[in-house]
Amino acid sequence: MADPQGARAASRPFPRIIEDIRQNRRPDFDDPAEAVVHDVSRAAHETRNVDDALYARATEVLGTQALVDLVGMLGYYTLISLTINIFKVPPMGDNPAPELSNE
Repeated sequence: MADPQGARAASRPFPRIIEDIRQNRRPDFDDPAEAVVHDVSRAAHETRNVDDALYARATEVLGTQALVDLVGMLGYYTLISLTINIFKVPPMGDNPAPELSNE
């Protein structure tokens, strides 16, 4: 059976997007949904808010239910990251990934 999502994912420019995010640059997204997810996520974590224009764009592109789901997922991510950081949970596995450098 064909895997259309796998084929679609393989054709995306993930390395470029990942590098832009790592360098604290806003990636140039081809998909408006990916762009709005990035922008809402960043605004929510940086300002703890989403301005009216971004909210309107998010509901137009994603729909209200998907925006609610996104905000819930962001909250869950925050809960998990706070728990890991506050309780100093060590990385799992024998060979955890090294820290990223800016080089």
